[in-house]
Amino acid sequence: MNNDLPLWPPVRRRLPRLSLLAAAGALLAAALVHRAGPHYRAHFSYVVALQEREVADNFRFDGYYALQATDLFATTLAEWAMTPEVIAQAYQLAGLPLPGSDARSLVRSVSARKTAPQLIVVEVHGDSASDSAALARGLQAAVAAEVTAYHNAGVPAARFTAVPGAVWVGATLPATGVAAAAVFLLILFVGVNGVLLATLLPRMQLVE
Repeated sequence: MNNDLPLWPPVRRRLPRLSLLAAAGALLAAALVHRAGPHYRAHFSYVVALQEREVADNFRFDGYYALQATDLFATTLAEWAMTPEVIAQAYQLAGLPLPGSDARSLVRSVSARKTAPQLIVVEVHGDSASDSAALARGLQAAVAAEVTAYHNAGVPAARFTAVPGAVWVGATLPATGVAAAAVFLLILFVGVNGVLLATLLPRMQLVE
């Protein structure tokens, strides 16, 4: 139609500048992500078992009930590992400064999940490999103290063992390429739509 407004020519004229702007933004994003460096995580696991079983004349704490009690204690242990007071104690035992006074900043440094009735997988986040490993060992000591306090205050006949595995530290490299590509496409998309909007607005005003 004769009244149709060609949209491609304005975009084509500005496309080289938009591409340069998008490339500059992508390079800046890549530099910022690369500067952040790798993120370290210390991994270890707990194996939980019922150490002593309650035996009475009319009841034996065995079989299904033993597995159920162990599963419940494993859930409790996983929650202990992620409580602010236990994590703060872990920082203290590791000789590391607290990341902040906010409880949420403490909780973000540790994640624990029960993957089986007797298995708990723990991840400890840190800025360096040595700090991550030290915090993981501090967390193991803090959790062990909680287990001891639990047994001292609970029923002596129902005792559990929580055996921590070896600490392994892994590094997650920053995704510089993904960040650069995402920023490039975002700037290009916004720029093209901005050109289209600037082209269409005068036409719409004339029609009104």
